[in-house]
This record gives sequence, C-alpha cells and structure tokens, in this order.
Amino acid sequence: MSADRAALALAALAWLATACAHSGGTQGGGGAEPDAEVVALAGALAGLDAAVDAGEARLAAQTALAATRELADVYRMTWPPQLHNALVNSGLRERGLCCHWAEDMAARLRALDLRTLDVHWVVAHRGSRLREHNSPLLAPRGAAVERGLVLDGWRRAGALVWARPGEDTYPWVPHPLDGEWDRLRCAD
Repeated sequence: MSADRAALALAALAWLATACAHSGGTQGGGGAEPDAEVVALAGALAGLDAAVDAGEARLAAQTALAATRELADVYRMTWPPQLHNALVNSGLRERGLCCHWAEDMAARLRALDLRTLDVHWVVAHRGSRLREHNSPLLAPRGAAVERGLVLDGWRRAGALVWARPGEDTYPWVPHPLDGEWDRLRCAD
C-alpha cells in the first residue's frame, strides 16, 4: 500500500472517531457576498440588545468574517470538516479542529477590546468524543450566553455560520472555563 493510500485510509478511520462530528443547520452566514455578510452579521449582533453599539457590531462582524476566511487558509481546511478533523488527528494537518477555531477566533475578537459585547467560549455535547463542538459566542455586555450569537467557522469549513444558541442545532452552554482566557485552550 502506498504512503498516500495508507494516509487516506488512516484519515478515513480517524474520521469515524473524531470530535465535532455533527453538522447541522444554521441561522445565517456561509455563502453570501462578503459585504452583504458583514451587513447581515452586524445587524444580527446589533439586534441582540439596544445597548450594543452598531459600529462595534460592524467591527466585530468584519473581524469574524475576515478571520474565518484567514483561518480556513491557514488551516488548509478540507470538506467536509469531519475529514479535516481526521487529518488533524492523524497528524497530516496541524490545526483546524473546532476548538482551534474557537481559540483562534476568540483571540481575534478579544483583541478588539469591545465595550458593548462580551466574547464567550461555548461548548455542545462536552466530553463526547464523537459530538463535542466548541465555538466562540458574542453576547451583549453582561448578558447570558443564551442572549448571544454563536460564530462557527468550523461547521462549513471556513464559511462563517452564526445562530442564537436556542435556535441552533447544537445545545450550546458556556464552557466551564469560559472567560478564563489564560487557562482556556484547545486540548488536542
């Protein structure tokens, strides 16, 4: 068996036992023109609460969309994202698991030093080897994550998806270390 065939077989096997395996429906994102996406995401963020500054919502939207495109290139994302997970888990790719997306996207959003939005790390199906999924979330300052917007770059392999936690296919909850940015990291 050639090295390429062996790597492909290993990736296929790893795909069967990898995290972030579920791919579901979405509320927004993933395919519109970039400018239209910025407007749509900024509107969704500003619509979370009257206290959210529209300019800040636009900056966060631009940053999230640009970071999603950049991270897809850096990670050399493949479709479907579960296959990419298999490549990461087999050592053929360095990064690109959903928790890498959460970590890297949250860092970019936190660097904005937002005044009217809080950055959170949310998780669904925590501890499940096959179903755990991590993502960053923006919520109005001081509000619970249920009032926020999940920003998921992983599920469509580099096309940003956003949704309210209660309207998404994933049962999102705050990660136990949410907000402890010096300790919260992707555990490869």
